[in-house]
Amino acid sequence: MGEKEQRLETLQSKLSELKKFSQSQETPAKLQGLENDLRQKISAVQKLHEQARGNLVDFTSQKKQLEDYISQMSAWLRSMEESLVSSPSGSDPEDICRVKVQLE
Repeated sequence: MGEKEQRLETLQSKLSELKKFSQSQETPAKLQGLENDLRQKISAVQKLHEQARGNLVDFTSQKKQLEDYISQMSAWLRSMEESLVSSPSGSDPEDICRVKVQLE
């Protein structure tokens, strides 16, 4: 029984403190300051999110361009390899000059 009375007194004490805080003008000002800080942080995070999204779009575009370039270069190197393999091993200088021009 004494324990329950102690808990009741503690609850009443905390309730009194809560009433004081709710009537105090400082708490809403503090909360308003916290709200403003949170709004600023949310705004900053939204800006970072938009920047990250833009970076991702740029990266994706550049990646696609690089893949296309690598594909084109691979095809060109294969055609040069085929050209060199198909030429006779003891070819005359004109054939070598023609391959050299193609490589440039």
